[in-house]
Amino acid sequence: MHESLEEMRLRRAAEEETIESPLEVAARSGSVEELQQEFAAIRSREPNEIDAHAIETALHVATEENHWDAVRYLYGTTGINITEKHAAFLLQHATVAGDTEMAKFALDRGAIAASASGGRALLCAAATANAELLELLEGRGANFANAGGEAALAAARKGHWEVATGLVARGAGLECGCGLQLLAMAEVGGVVALREALASRGVLAEAANTEAGAEALQGLTSEWPEASECVMYLMANGVDVSSSAAAETLILAAMYGDAVVVRALLERGMDATADAGSRALASAGLLGPCGSDQLVTECLLGHGAIAVAPQALELDEDF
Repeated sequence: MHESLEEMRLRRAAEEETIESPLEVAARSGSVEELQQEFAAIRSREPNEIDAHAIETALHVATEENHWDAVRYLYGTTGINITEKHAAFLLQHATVAGDTEMAKFALDRGAIAASASGGRALLCAAATANAELLELLEGRGANFANAGGEAALAAARKGHWEVATGLVARGAGLECGCGLQLLAMAEVGGVVALREALASRGVLAEAANTEAGAEALQGLTSEWPEASECVMYLMANGVDVSSSAAAETLILAAMYGDAVVVRALLERGMDATADAGSRALASAGLLGPCGSDQLVTECLLGHGAIAVAPQALELDEDF
């Protein structure tokens, strides 16, 4: 009897399922006592050799579970040289957990604050307004020029204005529209200190009509619909509505039923007859309040948007 495709899939999945070693099981439990017992058993079988890969795997498991006592034990008593890669992994988990001591532990054992993983740790510390972690990472050489801008944005999105302002003042990178995004958020939120810090770095509203303005618009679309007021601020300061970022903004605004932003884009010269207009029309109100599609649809049609008939579904003759 031939097995079905589903039976084959289940069999292969069972065959490929990873079975944890006793060392991994002990690491997942977080029990130092169980780890000690397992190492004693390993040494009794192989007194002169310990599998470095097995230690790394156990460390990975203990770190994922935030079992810090187990992590310290594995680092301190196994005699294995732990890689920088795992130290970076530990730094990120410690930062997410908000544990400054474990973040310091990771940095002391090879994690690099100025690396990409250090940048992600900086972003997490900023988003959670963890002043101790921020101070630690800065003291260990975190690259504010590369990662500080995204960290400042993460803080601003959570309303941690003091953190965002501090990062800007300490040299956070403001390229790729990051500075203008922060400026729009500061203006909409009425955060004078952040606005002044940005001005001291040369970030002014007049830059909205440059390429940086389009990049800022692109960045704000990922925060829709919360960013709609920031988008309006950029438009009021002359952002280019012929960019691909503006097209994406039109579609998102239509999707969320935001007739105010749709109208503002079209009144500033955006071409509703282009593909973006048709796509906006097709998605009007899909994610917005009930009835929000009507105003958006009327606005788009009034500016010449072309409704495109949905593509007919063609079935294969053997289907």
